Amino acid sequence: MTEFDEKGKEVWAATVQRPTSVARLANGHVLVCSLTGQCVIELDRDGKEVRKQPVEGRPYRASGR
Repeated sequence: MTEFDEKGKEVWAATVQRPTSVARLANGHVLVCSLTGQCVIELDRDGKEVRKQPVEGRPYRASGR
């Protein structure tokens, strides 16, 4: 998955297996649901995994509080 700025320039990228939902958190990290991986992953500003939470079923949406 890739984030672009308003001019179309790539500003952030990470690889996640079949992402279904992506949310930017207040701390700048990104929360991603992985359909095939059956987990929710938190990525830092460099796209590196900070946390990974396995879930039952197929996650479609997650949000940070």
